[in-house]
Amino acid sequence: MCLVLVFASCNTKVSQVQKEKSVVESSSDSLAQMKILPYDTVFTGFAKFIACMELDPILFRNTSTRFASELKRKFSGMVNYSGEKWDRLQSRVGNPIGSWVAKQSYSSEKEPNVLLYPFAGGDFYYGHLFNPHQDTIIMLGLEAPGTLFRLSEFETDTIAAYLSGLEKSMFFPHQLGFFRTKSMADDFKTTLLNGTIHTALYYMGRMGYEIHYVKGIDIGETLDMNVELTNKCEGVRVGYSKAGESDPIREWIYISQDISDGGLKTKKGQMVQQYIESKGSVVSFFKAASYLMHQNYFSTIRQICLKQSKRILQDDSGIPFAVLKKEGFRVELLGEYHRTIPLFSMFLQEDLKESYANKNPKNLPFNIGYNATFHECNLQLATRP
Repeated sequence: MCLVLVFASCNTKVSQVQKEKSVVESSSDSLAQMKILPYDTVFTGFAKFIACMELDPILFRNTSTRFASELKRKFSGMVNYSGEKWDRLQSRVGNPIGSWVAKQSYSSEKEPNVLLYPFAGGDFYYGHLFNPHQDTIIMLGLEAPGTLFRLSEFETDTIAAYLSGLEKSMFFPHQLGFFRTKSMADDFKTTLLNGTIHTALYYMGRMGYEIHYVKGIDIGETLDMNVELTNKCEGVRVGYSKAGESDPIREWIYISQDISDGGLKTKKGQMVQQYIESKGSVVSFFKAASYLMHQNYFSTIRQICLKQSKRILQDDSGIPFAVLKKEGFRVELLGEYHRTIPLFSMFLQEDLKESYANKNPKNLPFNIGYNATFHECNLQLATRP
């Protein structure tokens, strides 16, 4: 299998009933078949390569000895640097979050197995950390899904620059605990680093996952989730599992879609909405969501999340506290909430601030989100009674 994937779209005309049915069936049928597949050695090797963990010889098929030797030399110079950076991230963020989540009653295998994570960018890392029991992660954002590449088609300097660029693209989530949309848009303009598939595979490689498949998502006459990944695709899906374990294959799904009210009224937006609704009960996660669901023009996605979510874990940039209470959620306050960063000062929730002052919950053992610059972190755990 090569890492340049060929596009194959479905042009068959179908009725509206068939369209809606395909939204529900396109993922479930194909995923059931995918879950019996062995892991793919090339995709797994690629994930470990871009995470600067190891350079699998399988990636050098059809390359010259000189190319392989030069790339190994450049790669070896990045291994220690990348490893130290990852270790610092885990020590400061990953391990504290993992330990905290393991002690929480919400983290249960009895929950719905689908995580809905809108406004996610390329944030597989935090979505997975806070929701370890969900075997399907659905992320929505404006960034392109991106494509993969074959090493032999590029010069070693280009590949080395790609690895450095990938590290740079994750500077803000590593330092501040959130992805900046503008920074990602700039970073993803490069030829090789062109979308969220790269950050997702980086994290999967670092977390010790094996990759079973990488498929594109095409939103044409139907929402087809089983095409080859090219730059014309609107999304990507990756099957992954923990190395050495016999658990079923998990799936990460990323769809590039405007989920404002206007965006969801378009033909493609309606298909994405139907797909989400077909999943039934979910758990939802919002972090550094730019307070978009505080705005009237994001009312549709807000209502979808409220209707389908059995549990919502978020910071204050997600769904307004007053809305959660009005919709009948039981809300547990976690961490501390005193302010917002100046950019979002108009979204300060006085009722939430007062509730925090009255209940005075203990601080969280980690800092993420916008207020990480203040060394503060707030979360709200909203559950259906």
